[in-house]
Amino acid sequence: MFGPTPFPWRWKVTVPDYIFWFLIRGEGRLQCQGRDYRLSPGSCFLLTPGMRIHGRGTSNEPFLNFAVHFFPTDRRRISKDALHRLLGRKARRMAFFLDLARHCVETFKRGDALGIRQAELAAMQMMLQLWREVDNPVPHGDDEKILQLLADEARRIPAPVPDLAQRVGLSASQFTRRVRAMTGMAPREYFIRERISHACGLLTETSRSVGEIAEILGYIDSSYFVRQFQIIMKTTPARFRRQAAGDR
Repeated sequence: MFGPTPFPWRWKVTVPDYIFWFLIRGEGRLQCQGRDYRLSPGSCFLLTPGMRIHGRGTSNEPFLNFAVHFFPTDRRRISKDALHRLLGRKARRMAFFLDLARHCVETFKRGDALGIRQAELAAMQMMLQLWREVDNPVPHGDDEKILQLLADEARRIPAPVPDLAQRVGLSASQFTRRVRAMTGMAPREYFIRERISHACGLLTETSRSVGEIAEILGYIDSSYFVRQFQIIMKTTPARFRRQAAGDR
């Protein structure tokens, strides 16, 4: 993972090898293959050697992204059309991608053969999931509204599911089924994971105390926040902050 990179940031390069790139936090624009793409959390690109890209930030929010460089063992099996289908794709299962990105980084850092192989498989799973979404587009026209609603609610105390469902014209059960189909999780689990993801950013990017971060995320009880963080991240917020600081 790279970042957080403070605003303003610019990226202008000729791609040297194959790169799978996934935006975790921040907003911007990226020009590639004669097209202009809007960057937001969840934006994914599969870049190939020789591509010229030019990216820039468009918000004051620090920029955090995941990238993996690789060389296919048999390039004949991957057509250019297939590769270009993953330019500018928006991951529908954001929390799932975050879990895979963290797993990829953690196992690669171990440096042993098993860890490197686990990292390869995690990155491959991300790309396969994107290809699956390309081949199986969301059949409902209003699911983009649901995804935007999820993104808006994830950074604050989310409204009750019935209220969220009403905003997109669905019953609570219909809304829950659609969210589960897109993210692999029920709405409550999705919001918890997104809030913990936001907490990771605050822990690495600010000096706020754990109690202050819990309050920002809407937790009345900071010990409950710590327990949820530990369940998802397999470590405490304080230990996560120390480990992140040690990696820089």
